[in-house]
Amino acid sequence: MAFLLPLLLLLFLLSGAFQSRATHIVGGQLQMSHLSAGRYQIGLTLYFDAVNGSPNARQTDLPVYFYEKRTRLLKDSVTLDLMSTTNVAYSGVNCQLSSLRTDNLTYEATVNLNPARYTDAGGYYISWERCCRNGIITNIQLPGDAAQVFYLEFPAMQRGGQPFVNSSPEGFTASGDYACVESPFRAAFGGTDPDGDSLVYDLVTPLNGHARSLPNALIQPRPARPGPYQKVRWLPGFDSLNQITGPQPLTVNRQTGELAFTAGQPGLYVFAVRCTEYRAGRRIGEVRREFQQVVVNCPTNPAPSLSLTQLGPPRQALPYIPGSVIQLPDPPAFRCLNLYAVDGDNNSQLNLRVIADPAQPTPSLPSLSVTRGVVNANGRRDTLIATLCFDECFGREGAAVRLAIIAEDRACPQPNRDTVWLTVQSRVIPDTRPTISIIDSAATFSSKPGGTITFPFIGLDPDPLTRVTVLATNLTDPDFRGQTIICPTRTGDNAASTRLTWPLSCTMKPGDYDLRLQVYSEACSRLLTTDTVMRVTVLPPDTTFIQPPNIFTPNADGLNDDFRPAAGILAGCGQEFRRLRIFNRWGREVFTSPERMAVWTGDKLSAGMYFYFLEYSDRTYKGWVELVR
Repeated sequence: MAFLLPLLLLLFLLSGAFQSRATHIVGGQLQMSHLSAGRYQIGLTLYFDAVNGSPNARQTDLPVYFYEKRTRLLKDSVTLDLMSTTNVAYSGVNCQLSSLRTDNLTYEATVNLNPARYTDAGGYYISWERCCRNGIITNIQLPGDAAQVFYLEFPAMQRGGQPFVNSSPEGFTASGDYACVESPFRAAFGGTDPDGDSLVYDLVTPLNGHARSLPNALIQPRPARPGPYQKVRWLPGFDSLNQITGPQPLTVNRQTGELAFTAGQPGLYVFAVRCTEYRAGRRIGEVRREFQQVVVNCPTNPAPSLSLTQLGPPRQALPYIPGSVIQLPDPPAFRCLNLYAVDGDNNSQLNLRVIADPAQPTPSLPSLSVTRGVVNANGRRDTLIATLCFDECFGREGAAVRLAIIAEDRACPQPNRDTVWLTVQSRVIPDTRPTISIIDSAATFSSKPGGTITFPFIGLDPDPLTRVTVLATNLTDPDFRGQTIICPTRTGDNAASTRLTWPLSCTMKPGDYDLRLQVYSEACSRLLTTDTVMRVTVLPPDTTFIQPPNIFTPNADGLNDDFRPAAGILAGCGQEFRRLRIFNRWGREVFTSPERMAVWTGDKLSAGMYFYFLEYSDRTYKGWVELVR
């Protein structure tokens, strides 16, 4: 805990100075969100010193004002209510200090604005101000007499007689971290735009409002006049581009809003960032964000050091040469790099991670065998070892991929890190479309009702690492209603086959029918599909009736010796034979059989006329036959 004493002492001194004259507002920003025609939600975020701020300084409501930029006329006002209070988070839970806490106070109200009153092409702005700033701010003159201004510009609500809908940027966050002298510091300070407008960030000089030198800083000022507002005056050595000075002065990423700096001396620094929104290349508004950053002297903490090898087994692969391109072999060859992370501190917990260059499309990142571990436990000098393995899908398009391998410790207020950039490239893997074909020359593509149409088919994709699936896709179409068509979906590596079987029911109408077959192949998150149509024909049902002989002569000469009536009848689809019955001319049954192919020999019956009945499930065929002896 000894290393915290200088820090705590400084924070204690800062705390005393804050209490002598302060509003305890650390910073904040306005927000304007469109809800419906003429209806908006107005929000104000205040970052409040939760340790030194007096409870009386926390207002339960506050007014904001709407002005026209060109004429400076007051258009509207609305009182915002305090909706919530939350803590501004530290980057590391273990780095929190009881002497440095910031609250996020959120104020909101819904207001109806008449779009017909907001049509000036010069635009409008919302503002709220408060006296006064912390008296010990390091980088501006007379901070105790400098008012704080919260400022947001928005465009006309109508253009060319048509509504022009816009919401201001949102989603801004702030970091509760302190920064260390001579140590790189980064913090997210950007937001997003609900309308999809382009956002551009730049550093600006904080505004200085009209509410100055109030006897009591807790009094809520009512602005006597609108902007334009003066700007705070920088102390020598500081300006809008040097708001925090040092080896790397404060910068803001124009695209993301990320803050970065390395401070050269301790202090309490105020800074402001302007977020400007553009639509179709035209500037339409801005919001200014302000914050105060504490910089202290921290004990020296060495950053971890990271080294990599080329592809190969641990302790055998050669060191990675910075700037070289690693060519990944085709699977299943060895596709892993080795990582070695060391740190100068005892009992140092290190985290390993890999990220992609944000300037390129995000690939599927390789996996780390180890993502965290402790080195130098109990005074030992050891190394955190991990492998970085690329799966078979990584980089299959052949494009070079730039990755950052990062080793971080758990230093306060923010982790120290070492980053190694490497470029990895894989051979282009073919990406051909799958094919589908019939695999049996004896396949049946036509049949009469009661018959069966059947054929096997196969899907193929020779590309590596490909899963192939075949199926029939339109079996539920109305054309096949009432039919039972069987075609199991099958999947396999590079090939899959299945069989379609269609037992034609007797209700199926004759005609041509299209069965749609499909094969799709999946490899590394890409999907390719091929369809084909197989035309099958349902033939007309049999309707032929062959009249049985009407005479037979059972004289054992081998010619026409018996009577076989069913042999001459071709039963239709669905007909089921029940029995054959034969009667003499007086109506007495002389023969019966349940066999469809039954034979009547006229056994010991006298010559004469006989009558037969062929009974089927749906009809009965009747006729006569003469027995001649």
